[in-house]
Amino acid sequence: MLLVALGLVTTAGWLIGKPDTVQPPSAAAESQVVAEPPPERRASSEPEARSLLVTHTSSAAATVHHAPEAEAWDAHPHPITPKHIALQRELQLIAALNDALDLRDSASMRSVLADYRAHDPRDENALQAGYARLIECIDAPGEASREAGQAYYDANRASTLRRFIRRICLE
Repeated sequence: MLLVALGLVTTAGWLIGKPDTVQPPSAAAESQVVAEPPPERRASSEPEARSLLVTHTSSAAATVHHAPEAEAWDAHPHPITPKHIALQRELQLIAALNDALDLRDSASMRSVLADYRAHDPRDENALQAGYARLIECIDAPGEASREAGQAYYDANRASTLRRFIRRICLE
């Protein structure tokens, strides 16, 4: 009995609450949805449009919280920059090289490798050099390509191409 009374008092206190707290939704209000502002309002430069957050409540009027750190409605959290586009292109070229490598298609690998060199001439991770060694090992297996593969394998210990060099050139 004491627990029931305590539960009722707690529930009443929670429902009455402070004026700036969010009230739980009632059964009728659960179907109510607070719509986003119309598009002309989204891009608004008014400070009020960017500093208000609307929450769903059980009352007819929505509770408004002021949030000065809130971003504009149309702000994209992860914008696509030229750096992102260049990285995506590099990943596409590497995927194409890996697909051609799976097929042991050295002609396709040569073509994609030329595109990759044009896209990123720096070759910071020595991937272009590794793919060149793999092409040599596919086209002309022998002692010369094995030595070139071994040199790449020894020099580039963190390369993701080491396993392919080992399988194709060294074994």
